[in-house]
Amino acid sequence: MKNKSTLIIALLLLFSIASVGSAACNTCKTCTTTCKNCTQCENVTINGLDVNTATSGKLYFTADITGDVKAIQFITCDSKGKKVCSCQVSQANIKAGKYTCVCYVPKGNATYTVKMCVTGADKCCVNYNKTVTIGTTAQSCTPSFTWTKKSCCSARCTVQFTDTSTGNPTSWKWDINSDGKVDSYSKNPRFSMKKGTYKACLKVYGCGSWKSVCKTITI
Repeated sequence: MKNKSTLIIALLLLFSIASVGSAACNTCKTCTTTCKNCTQCENVTINGLDVNTATSGKLYFTADITGDVKAIQFITCDSKGKKVCSCQVSQANIKAGKYTCVCYVPKGNATYTVKMCVTGADKCCVNYNKTVTIGTTAQSCTPSFTWTKKSCCSARCTVQFTDTSTGNPTSWKWDINSDGKVDSYSKNPRFSMKKGTYKACLKVYGCGSWKSVCKTITI
């Protein structure tokens, strides 16, 4: 009887540990409230997430966030839902507006799901999920994009940029005024721009390397 009781307790403990492990990929320590698959709350907006996989065994995260950011956490899970690694952006970097973090994963071909949790003031919490495939064989990849004026008011216009690249890129960097700074990490961003002529550039990753294309546009 004693051995049977011991076996039951051991099985319960094993089940409890397995449950915690499987739930780890759905829980962010920085979030105190639940908000599934949303990117905006009252004081924080997630505009995009760049995941650089150029270095084997490492995932470099760079987030594009606006608002009063208090904490940022990244959780990486494999295709079976098992947590592989996690990291948090330091408070020093948050204060400096540098939303970057490095996560270490096993070397080799794999597909991961990255979950970013961002906490703002007054316990505002938003999540952002992204699927990342690394170690894939090279394929044909040609960066390209289109742009469309949506509306204009006085000296400014709302302009929609749309990625039309081939090869299924996984990361995007937009520089719409050729100043060398990234204006958005989103796939299809929208900007409010002054009327004029610009050199807009798109840089994409997903074919084993970064590739870019630039166009002269007139608003």
